[in-house]
Amino acid sequence: MVGAEQRLPCRLLAVRVPQEVADQRRRRLREYARKKQVPLKAETLALAEWTLVITKVPEDRLSLREALILLRVRWQVELLFKLWKSHAQVDEWRSHNPWLGQSTALP
Repeated sequence: MVGAEQRLPCRLLAVRVPQEVADQRRRRLREYARKKQVPLKAETLALAEWTLVITKVPEDRLSLREALILLRVRWQVELLFKLWKSHAQVDEWRSHNPWLGQSTALP
């Protein structure tokens, strides 16, 4: 179960990463903590050894291997959107029509 207020059933998928990957993650965490001047918990450094996925998709519909593939693909999609936003300005609105603006709230 996850969630502070609403508890939702889920699956936790975990796979240990190679030592080189864990070391790289720890270096990045230490650098982030140094730049932001925030303390770094030992628990956070320990979790750098794992790739964790939380899902509510049942095991018979999504294996660990498939979940890891989707995680890699999702990251590629995130990078693609970042590229589009920075170079193609897909997040810029060209319309003067307020109904087509960035706000999704109803008037």
